[in-house]
Amino acid sequence: MDLRPYKNLSIFLAANILMFGSFCVRLVLDIQLQLLPVLAWLSFLVCLGSLTGILFVGADLVTRKQDCFQGKVINKEGRIVHILTTEDRLKRLRLNQTWVRERLEADQRVEFRLTHFTKMPVSISILEPPAQKEME
Repeated sequence: MDLRPYKNLSIFLAANILMFGSFCVRLVLDIQLQLLPVLAWLSFLVCLGSLTGILFVGADLVTRKQDCFQGKVINKEGRIVHILTTEDRLKRLRLNQTWVRERLEADQRVEFRLTHFTKMPVSISILEPPAQKEME
């Protein structure tokens, strides 16, 4: 199941660039007009956070490097799916697509790929269906 995160990352990158530009202009104006230094510091911090977001999202978009894990679905709680990996680590995936959450069941073996820096799910493959419990 391809989740197509790169479209969302592109939108997030555009929003970060827009926010970075507007708060840089705000910072320059606050310094030139000698307004409250608190506003200038706030603008500086927002610019710094936006720049960090631009770097991480841009690196994910340019490199398209992905981390691959295999594991077993433990349970689903709303939009969060808990997966126990083969390395015995618990991973929490937030899946906003309902059609993907509906296809996942407990005790199902899956392989999932995440973007390297932002850890957004890229794809989920079902390796084995859930084990059927025998009725006595």
